[in-house]
Amino acid sequence: MSKKILFSVIVAAVLLLYSCSVPSYYQVFKTQSKEKMLNVGNWLVYSDDNCTIFYNFWSDGGNVNFTILNHSDKNIYLNMKECFFIHNGYAYDYFKNRTHTSTKGVQVGESEQLGFIVGESESKTVSRAVSGVNFLGYPIAVAKSNTATVGVARSASRSVSVAHSSSSSVSWKDPEIICIPPKAGKEISEFGKISSFLFRICGLPNYPTDQQTYSGIFSEAESPLVFCNMLAYYLGDSQDLIRINNEFYVSEIKNLTEKNMIVGKWEYEEYCGEKSYYSKYKEYWIEASPDKFYISYDYSSRNFYTSPLKSENMEDLLQKEKKGKGLTRFQKYLRDIPPDF
Repeated sequence: MSKKILFSVIVAAVLLLYSCSVPSYYQVFKTQSKEKMLNVGNWLVYSDDNCTIFYNFWSDGGNVNFTILNHSDKNIYLNMKECFFIHNGYAYDYFKNRTHTSTKGVQVGESEQLGFIVGESESKTVSRAVSGVNFLGYPIAVAKSNTATVGVARSASRSVSVAHSSSSSVSWKDPEIICIPPKAGKEISEFGKISSFLFRICGLPNYPTDQQTYSGIFSEAESPLVFCNMLAYYLGDSQDLIRINNEFYVSEIKNLTEKNMIVGKWEYEEYCGEKSYYSKYKEYWIEASPDKFYISYDYSSRNFYTSPLKSENMEDLLQKEKKGKGLTRFQKYLRDIPPDF
């Protein structure tokens, strides 16, 4: 088979595989903050007089981890018992008073087998001669001999096996207070995704074409998803608790095809002003931004959800619950769309 024919077969196989693959879609969420934040490079940045907090939500489901940097000259003591992540009005504790255990074990085995064989043999031969004449008168001579060999073998073997094992474990509890030294930072990672539920929006196709790039726009009151990072800390020896409420709401949702979400480029790597001899294919997120996150899905996805919180906030629902109205709706909301913690 010639190289040209082989190349054609490979191209046809790749195209067939691509045509048979399941199309991928992405629901992209854009968030808006109620506080003044800066979008700097890969970070969404909030600052007060003593610290700076860095967020980057961009991931599948949304990344709620954050880094807090102490730019003061005193220690910052983060009081975890006063810190909460609030998801659509439902509060989740940062401090869970858990005990963690990490165990490491080492096991070494040794084996040895020794053996030897000793062989002995003894040979004995007995000879006998007969002479005379036959009936015709010719002389005859007959010689007979018998040989016997006796052999004895002895063997012995020994097997030795030794096993050594050791293990060590370390236990620690969730800290109530996290100390952040001056001019240093720490990453706080406790919760999982912001959401794994796809939202159905009127007029927004669930499985769009490449030409359908519509968006659903929401105000804070109409947003289907509101979340807040509530932190509290002491500065130095002060007993005054300083609180931070970083509240976000989803202000825009759009459904996109993979073509409108990911772009690929052939690029030459460059180091100290010199380009490499070979190019590499790299893929980039078109919508990537620290104030956005996405959920990937395909035709098999069945987790589309229409949020009950359209124009009513949590306080309205709680007031209705006290009056005996809206109870079923509020309970259904909490049961159907919990965060992935």
